[in-house]
Amino acid sequence: MTKSTIVGLVGALLLLSSPGKTAVSPPPDSASYPSRIWSSKEGLNITDGYPLGNGRLGAISPGTVLRDHIILNEDSYWSGSLLHRVNPDALQSVATMQAQVRQGYPNQAQILGGLGYAGTPVSTRHYEPLGYINLSQNVTGNVTDYERWLDLSDATAGVYFVIGNVSYQREYLASNPADIIAVRLNASEPGSVNFRIHFGRDESSLNRWQQYSYPVNGDTMIEGSTSGGAPDSPGISVTAGARIVATGGRVYTIGDYVLCEGADEATVYFSAHTTFRTPDTKGAVLRDLSVFTPTSYSDIRAAHVADYKEYYDRFQLDLGSSSNNQTSMSTVERMSAIRPKKFDPELAVLYFQYGRYLLIASSRSGTLPPNLQGLWNENFDPMWGSKYTININLRECFHGTLSSVDYYR
Repeated sequence: MTKSTIVGLVGALLLLSSPGKTAVSPPPDSASYPSRIWSSKEGLNITDGYPLGNGRLGAISPGTVLRDHIILNEDSYWSGSLLHRVNPDALQSVATMQAQVRQGYPNQAQILGGLGYAGTPVSTRHYEPLGYINLSQNVTGNVTDYERWLDLSDATAGVYFVIGNVSYQREYLASNPADIIAVRLNASEPGSVNFRIHFGRDESSLNRWQQYSYPVNGDTMIEGSTSGGAPDSPGISVTAGARIVATGGRVYTIGDYVLCEGADEATVYFSAHTTFRTPDTKGAVLRDLSVFTPTSYSDIRAAHVADYKEYYDRFQLDLGSSSNNQTSMSTVERMSAIRPKKFDPELAVLYFQYGRYLLIASSRSGTLPPNLQGLWNENFDPMWGSKYTININLRECFHGTLSSVDYYR
């Protein structure tokens, strides 16, 4: 063995033993994936987040480095109880309105319509958020290489960052075959996954209409609430649950928090059921969460991707290639750079495919059709009630009555 060979081997060993080189896994490099919406900045509002959905369950997180405020929805969770909205004067009002129009008094007909033909009460129920999960990672230090993304090609989202000599990653998906939402956390250094989770309802009210919140089996928490909040009009009830399944380390509960310490990797599984579909919402949630093991995530992910791609891969669009300068920018930067005569063809394709992605994520066979906000809503009083309205989304309601398999074909 020559001297130069020995020197080379020693150098290689030193490189491999360097904490800065061995611990950090490669960054995601989202710029090289045409199907990704991505950013190198944290999200501050729900509009900064990347929505996920399996048709029935939805999640969206604006995302900061160490804290995720994951907003949760279930398509059948609507405010209040059943309403009887037939205006008792509607039949006579129609005849009078028709006569006024024939006589040349359309303004009077319009006024009468607002009084005698409108529903009583005037509005239908509105779509209500389940609440949110706060996920807080316990790690300190200077953050570098932060990146977050949504990949339209496989319906997964992610967050990546480096602190010290350790890289961390969170991956999110909403699986239709498993009917759950999952968040997988891992790190490049064994034993470095430390975090806690907790349910909440509304930032401006600590426990708005929550009926219970408590731990189960040392690794799960469940919470229940009733839409609308009025005791004489209970509306729809819901139970939501989350369970942490980890490899290595320790998972335990304190109060209604679930904590994970010193794990190599861990997955948070989320489920929710309302009385719209089952009277035993607690039992349904606990049954959903009980089946997962430390090895479940890879199988769930594979089945989720295969199921999603059955729809997404049916259509491709090619408008040409963007420049290297365009593809090197984050999605927000590319949108800000749009100018006349500076067409960004791959960004236009991404925008088009994002629309398809949202419909696949918000409407599947057996689920309710998309409402005015699809599946995602964080407000107890959303714009236009986030409901179904004839003038806006009658088309979406009609599509939702079809088999999704037939529709996406």
